Amino acid sequence: MTRAHPGDAPPPDGQGTVPTDVHGPVPTDVHGTARFRDATGWQEVGGYSRAVRRGDTVVVSGTTATGPDGAALHPGDTYAQTVECLERVLAAVSALGGTDRDVVRTRVLLAPGASWQEATRAHGERMAAVLPANTTVYVGGLIGDGFLVEVEAEAVLAP
Repeated sequence: MTRAHPGDAPPPDGQGTVPTDVHGPVPTDVHGTARFRDATGWQEVGGYSRAVRRGDTVVVSGTTATGPDGAALHPGDTYAQTVECLERVLAAVSALGGTDRDVVRTRVLLAPGASWQEATRAHGERMAAVLPANTTVYVGGLIGDGFLVEVEAEAVLAP
């Protein structure tokens, strides 16, 4: 199954190439918007960024635990996938000038079969010093085989 959005899988054959030189912060545009892209193919194909900053606000796209080959990392392990997602989300916030403590909201989306207890445990361990607002919900499914968790976040950078 191919991923049509968020996460991170490389595009399927015939739909482009995985960019290797577009990751990293993109300079601020005339509207004061900075974008961050990591080295994942769907951002190029889907026309989106891992994270966007305007002013003191950073918004991070849905992020999954995807390996370089596009496959889910840590198959069947909700806890490990949640930790991986959170680390990628926090790296995106950092790339745009923020810190963990700037995160004010997280959303954890769980596929059927994911353990909400394990996702909550991972979130609690990683975000205990931050205590952002949080919503954790089950969704009908995530795009791609083996993906149990997707995490989104917003951050407001301290002056």
